[in-house]
Amino acid sequence: MKLFNKLKLLYIPATYWNEPSSGFKLISKGKQLPQNTNFFLLWIPSNNSEKELTEHIKLIFPNIPIKKLLSCKINLAIPFSSSKKVFEVISHIGKIIPILPATKLLYQMEIIENPDRSRIHYSNSIKIWALLTKLVFELLNKGQFVPALEPTKEKLYNSQWRLILKSQYDNDRFKSILNHSSWPAFGQLISIFPLN
Repeated sequence: MKLFNKLKLLYIPATYWNEPSSGFKLISKGKQLPQNTNFFLLWIPSNNSEKELTEHIKLIFPNIPIKKLLSCKINLAIPFSSSKKVFEVISHIGKIIPILPATKLLYQMEIIENPDRSRIHYSNSIKIWALLTKLVFELLNKGQFVPALEPTKEKLYNSQWRLILKSQYDNDRFKSILNHSSWPAFGQLISIFPLN
């Protein structure tokens, strides 16, 4: 039997959830997140039931230690009706997955379709993040990254590694992944307009 998955996955950067307009609030009692924490969020559109969300996560990802995941409320932008230019901002309940376990989960995920009827069909947003994770690791394995410096103040720079798409094949794969992504993969307010 096919399981049609309503569960969505979204990457939440610290720059978003620390903004007042994100409406971010931890539901888990006595817990706090460091302000510079980025994370992935599991959520279901138009759902305000933590119990239903927990049941979906257990069904789709039985190996995730659900009791260790923090719960939160956060504002997400959802396309209004069929329009892709009008958005409704709605507070959603979500479960926070730290970057490291989420990356491991996404990298190991089998998302290629097969005729097995018992196979779980992941939502588009989960597939997109799994494909992006696999592509990034493949590019890292091929050594396709360079150091980059960004000026902050006079004679001060932030350094980071950046992936580069050397071949047309890699470039086409990346564009194809983004072109096939649905709104829930990137549904933060920051995706619509810059904050501040």
